[in-house]
Amino acid sequence: MIEVTFVLLLFTGGEAIEYTPYENLSQCLSTRRKIKRNNGMSPNFDERWVCKEMKVKMFQAADGTYHIEELVDG
Repeated sequence: MIEVTFVLLLFTGGEAIEYTPYENLSQCLSTRRKIKRNNGMSPNFDERWVCKEMKVKMFQAADGTYHIEELVDG
């Protein structure tokens, strides 16, 4: 299914290598802050970890959770 949701993206070399969906921007930013606190202040943290509203293709796992299969835009 295609949905618009907030996604926490991890970039390396200008390419998104990891992405996690969130129901709202608040949850996404909260998770990003926790990662920043636990990983320390790397010089390029704000460029590597980004919360963004995106259109994504998702699937539902057997346990009922949703996962991103593909980034449709961005």
